[in-house]
Amino acid sequence: MNVVSVSVVGRGARDVARHLEHHNSSLTTTATESVEEALERVESAGRWPYYEAVVLTEPEAVGRLFGPYRERWPDVACFLYADALPAPDPETPIYEYVPDSEPTATLTERVVYAVTERTHVAYPLPENEKRRLESVGRFDVESLVGDPRLETVAEDLAEAVGAPFAGVSLMGAHMEHFLAFTEPIDPLKYDRQDTVCSYTLLGNDSFVVEDLTTHPMFATGQFVEAGIRAYAGVPIRCPSGMPVGAVCVVDTEPRLFTDDERTALWEAAATAERALRESLRENSHLEWDLVGGN
Repeated sequence: MNVVSVSVVGRGARDVARHLEHHNSSLTTTATESVEEALERVESAGRWPYYEAVVLTEPEAVGRLFGPYRERWPDVACFLYADALPAPDPETPIYEYVPDSEPTATLTERVVYAVTERTHVAYPLPENEKRRLESVGRFDVESLVGDPRLETVAEDLAEAVGAPFAGVSLMGAHMEHFLAFTEPIDPLKYDRQDTVCSYTLLGNDSFVVEDLTTHPMFATGQFVEAGIRAYAGVPIRCPSGMPVGAVCVVDTEPRLFTDDERTALWEAAATAERALRESLRENSHLEWDLVGGN
C-alpha cells in the first residue's frame, strides 16, 4: 500500500497518531491537539500535501472541522474517534464514527479500508478503480497537455457537434486533467467530485445532460455557475476496457444531441485513444495493449 497521509485533531491527538503509525507503517500522521490550530492550517494550506483521512477526537468540533477539510481535500475520509456522537446536523459532511472504546487497531483498519477502497468519496467510482488508476498512471499528464493531436481532436469534435467547447481529459484519483480544450481554460484540472465527466466513466454509453440546471446532481455545481448548460461525453478506454478519461462537448444553452453527434463523440474518443497510444510509445516505450491489461 502507498503511504497514506492522516491528520489527527483534538485532545489526545498525539497518542492516537502514534498508535495509528504503530499499527500500520504505511500511515504517516500529523497530530494537532487544538481544533483552532488545525482550522488555521487548513485555511492556509494549498491542495498539497493531500490528506487522505482526518481523525477527530472531539465530538463538539465535528461541524466546525469536517466541512473545511472536505472543502480543501474533497476525497478526505472523515472519522470521529470519541466517546459519543454529536447532535445530528444536516450541514455536516458524511463521516464515520468509531467509539474510542474500540482499540486503535480497529480505527487503523477502518481508516486504511476507507482510503484504499475510497468509500468516503463524494462521487461514484467505476468498477476496478484500482486497475483503472494504474492505467492512468502510465501517462505523463504534463507532457500531454496541449498535445497537437489531442487539440485537433477537440477542435474537430466541437465543429462536428456544433458546440462552442470540446475537450479531452484524463481522470486521476482526485482530479480531472484536461489535456486539450477548444478554448483556454484555467485551471486545467478540476476536483473530481465537481466534474460531469466522473459520471461519463461509469457506463458503456454516452453520458448526456441536456440541461444541467434541471439535473439534481449538477444544478448547483460550478459548471452551471460558469454558464455551462448542456453536456455530452463518452469514455476513453484502454483495450482492456479500463476508462482512463473522456472526450466531451459543452454548450452554453440547453440542447439535444442527435445520433450523428453522439457518433462523432465516439469517433473522437477512438482518435484520442490512438493519440494516447502514440504518446506512450514515444515517451515510455510502453505498449498500449499493456495499459490496464491483465
